[in-house]
Amino acid sequence: MNAHSLQSFFTAIPVDWFVIAVIIIVLFIDSMRSGTGRSATIAIAFPLALALFQLLPKTVILGAFAATNVSVVQASLFAVLAVLMYLLVNRMISSYGLTGSFITSALGAIAATIAIVFVWVQIPGLLALWHFGSGIQTAFGVAYRFWWLIVAYIALAFARS
Repeated sequence: MNAHSLQSFFTAIPVDWFVIAVIIIVLFIDSMRSGTGRSATIAIAFPLALALFQLLPKTVILGAFAATNVSVVQASLFAVLAVLMYLLVNRMISSYGLTGSFITSALGAIAATIAIVFVWVQIPGLLALWHFGSGIQTAFGVAYRFWWLIVAYIALAFARS
């Protein structure tokens, strides 16, 4: 295999897949080091933060502020909700996995990455920071959202046992 064919192979792959691979690798290394607790927390906290974010424009105090279409404001509000949900869920399931084997770490990393991408493609403020290509948008689109979350939570259930 010459260098030109190798270069053309990597340039044909969208950058989105490299971003997703980096997220999986980082979460995998963390899960191998300290167990699947953080991955499980992320996989549960991100969809909860999304649900709260979608309810935020209808609230009494923050409704007008949250209803703005400024992407920086939306991304900031989601980040605050995601951190808050992460902290709360972490307190609830802090003993999820204290050690990580290869399989449980891989399952936890994949589940957390699914949850991150699942949420990311639904929030316009986050899409302004990084806009996934049409392949990822379609794969995590309306028709498949339910199934992606089910797969993520099944992976977490197997990582737990």
